[in-house]
Amino acid sequence: MIFETAPDILYQKGLEFEAGYVAAIVSQIAQSTITPVTADSPKPNSIFLAVRPITVKGVSKEAYKLEIKENRSVVITGNDAAGVFYGIQTLMALAPPPGMETQNLSEVSIEDAPRFSFRGFHLDVARNFQTKESVKKIIDLLALYKINYLMFYLSEDEGWRIAIQELPELTGVGSKRGHTVKESTDMLHPSYGSGPVPGAPGSWGSGFIPGMITRKS
Repeated sequence: MIFETAPDILYQKGLEFEAGYVAAIVSQIAQSTITPVTADSPKPNSIFLAVRPITVKGVSKEAYKLEIKENRSVVITGNDAAGVFYGIQTLMALAPPPGMETQNLSEVSIEDAPRFSFRGFHLDVARNFQTKESVKKIIDLLALYKINYLMFYLSEDEGWRIAIQELPELTGVGSKRGHTVKESTDMLHPSYGSGPVPGAPGSWGSGFIPGMITRKS
C-alpha cells in the first residue's frame, strides 16, 4: 500500500500531542504542511488515531492495535494515549527509510502490549555531561524502542549541571572536572573518562545548562 498523496492525519479528541507528532513526521517526508483534524472514524488515504479498550495477552495498559488497510488507510488504536504513541513508533519502524525508490507499506494487522510495565533507561549527565542534541537523540531512540522511563541525573554529589542564579558555585565548581594535586576549590575530580583538563576538546566531563532556574524564597 502506498499513499497517493500526503495522508490526512485524523485523531480522536484527547490525542492532540500524538496527532501533532505524526503530522510533523509526515510533513517532513511529504515536504508539505499537514494539519491534524479531529474525527470519529478513519477514511481512505489517512492515518487515524483513537483510544478504545484493548487487551493483548491479558495486558491492557499501553496496548495498541495497528492496521494498514487496502483502502490506503492506517488505523492506530490504543487502550490509552501511551498505547497510541507506541503504535506510531511501530508504524515508523515499518516505513521504508528516506531515499528508497518505493515507499510501500504492506497491509498488516499488529496487536501489541508490553511484557514489562517498567522499561527504564538511566542517563547520568551529572558525572559525564552531554550536549542537548545528544540527549534529544537518545530520547528519540528510547521512544522508538518503547522505553517508558528515563532516569535523568542532572545533579549529584560528583557534579552539578543546572544553573541557579543565586547559587553560582554549584556550576562554577560542581560542573567542572579536572586533575589536581590537592583538594581543589574550583573543580571536582574526573570520573568516567572525563579527562584531566576541564573543558578540553573531546572531553565531556565539564559543562552545565545555563540560565535555567531562579530560586524563589
